[in-house]
Amino acid sequence: MTQAITEEQPRDAAAPSDTPGNPPADDGLQALLDEFDRANPQQPEPDAPEQNGQTNSADELDAFIASLDTSADKQRADELQSRVDSLQLEAHRAQELEAFKSFVDDLQSHMPPWAPPDYAEAKLKALAFDPTISLAWELRSTDRQAAKQELLRVQWELMQLQQNPTADQGRVRELQQYGAKLDVAIHANAILRQARLGIINEANKLPPPIDVEQSQIRADVAFAMKGASAPITPEPPPDLSKMSDAELRRYTLENFGF
Repeated sequence: MTQAITEEQPRDAAAPSDTPGNPPADDGLQALLDEFDRANPQQPEPDAPEQNGQTNSADELDAFIASLDTSADKQRADELQSRVDSLQLEAHRAQELEAFKSFVDDLQSHMPPWAPPDYAEAKLKALAFDPTISLAWELRSTDRQAAKQELLRVQWELMQLQQNPTADQGRVRELQQYGAKLDVAIHANAILRQARLGIINEANKLPPPIDVEQSQIRADVAFAMKGASAPITPEPPPDLSKMSDAELRRYTLENFGF
């Protein structure tokens, strides 16, 4: 029986040992997993009711935030903002009207006495249809130095785009229009002065109104001067036969000297 045991040992030598130093393959993998679990303990997963509660809370918060867009408070806030914008616009219009009235009064003071009292206002309102003059009035308070710097930037960008054959032509037109507006802003005051001077020069060419009384006086004086320049016809000689002796002597003395 000893011999049988000795011969069976070589067949078992290749099999993995069951000793603690050499555990089976499955036991070794499980040991590694157990060690990883001990080093990285997992947090307990919340129960299903808690997860549903958190989800419901997030949904309620989102719904509340969304409801703010249509809430009565927001509508009132929008209405108030609209009123503020309207008041600011009205205030701006009032300031512009006051500035225009002051400009008209100053210009009318330079009109000749025979110009109509609303001559300057009528001429300025007609010029409002000129887009350049209208834009110059709107931009008259623009910072000229800032406008010059901005115009240089626009010109530089335009130069770069014009050198690029694939440049966006819409952007080119946009910059050109913007540059033209900046140019008007820079020369706004000069444009308004030129328009003002043109109105004054045009008013000075108006003929003065006809004064009927003065015209009649001039006509009378002219007629009198024309009558005085007519040739004087000699008076007919007196009838000497009808003179008395005294009249005859006086006539002879005045006309003949004896």
